[in-house]
Amino acid sequence: MTQHFQTNRKMWMVAVKATFDLQVDGSLSISENQMEVLDEPVYFGDENESSLQYESDLVHPKERIDVILNATGYQQNDEVGNGLIVGFVISGLKKFLRIKGDRLWYRLLGIPFTTSPQTFKRQPIRYEYAYGGKDAKAKLAYHFDFRNTVGTGYSRRAFGVSGKRLPNIEYSKFPAKARFKRNRPAGFGVIAPHWYPRNRYVGTIDEKWEQERAPLLPDDFSPLYFQCAPEDQQLDFIDGGEEVILYNLLPRKMEFSFKLPYLSFSFATRIDNSVLNHPGALQTIIIEPDDNRLIMVWLTKIDCHEKENRIDKTWIECKVSGVKDSAKPLDVYAN
Repeated sequence: MTQHFQTNRKMWMVAVKATFDLQVDGSLSISENQMEVLDEPVYFGDENESSLQYESDLVHPKERIDVILNATGYQQNDEVGNGLIVGFVISGLKKFLRIKGDRLWYRLLGIPFTTSPQTFKRQPIRYEYAYGGKDAKAKLAYHFDFRNTVGTGYSRRAFGVSGKRLPNIEYSKFPAKARFKRNRPAGFGVIAPHWYPRNRYVGTIDEKWEQERAPLLPDDFSPLYFQCAPEDQQLDFIDGGEEVILYNLLPRKMEFSFKLPYLSFSFATRIDNSVLNHPGALQTIIIEPDDNRLIMVWLTKIDCHEKENRIDKTWIECKVSGVKDSAKPLDVYAN
């Protein structure tokens, strides 16, 4: 049970999460270990010091499909290099990042330089290793990069970068510069709700809102706030069967591909002694190559204001194809 973010009406929400195993030949099988529906975010570590691994599944329906990769970049064929291109392609969406070994800023005659990149075999692709973070040398405590508060390399002033670790993960078109305004955080993972650009969709929180709207969200709140993937990792539509290609995201596999399964869900809820059929929509695709795992989340909701105590139950029917054991009933978790 939840409440509509602008009308405060009670809503009955059902989330369905399906987990598939990625086989070495690129085929899919229904996983014996189905991931549970999450009712709150999950961080890689401490909430204030690490990036988000998963956003809650029980948010209001999204306008677009989020594509999330929790992944690691790998040098191939036992090579130990100092640069690596990683990325993915799905349904016309393409995204590539560059990974470099550890580097530090230093100054020579007042001019900022970087040390040579160290070699590496693997690099986790997390925002802790992307541009951002805090400026501990700044006079004011709030000097941080509001696009990525857990990253590295951020400094309010160019002369303050000396000794700082540069980001390991970059957009090729935005290599790290000593002047922070020229840099851009890079990653494939979840954008935290208090980071830009998500936080710009919250709307206007001011005295007028406090007096006239609180605790409801502002009138200019945008549902785009619920999108948790980077803006260049969002899709308008998925049919099923689309090919996904991963580049340098698995050891000894420069390129790995698989196809999304075909799934369709139908929902029916008994409420107030009648049965209401309602559609669901795909919300999130999570790809985790290190765990050979594909996760997909659907969401549906109905207005049940003043009838929340008269909801009996919701039935979910699923049809699945495009996996090895598609005849096997799909075990899904729903809340």
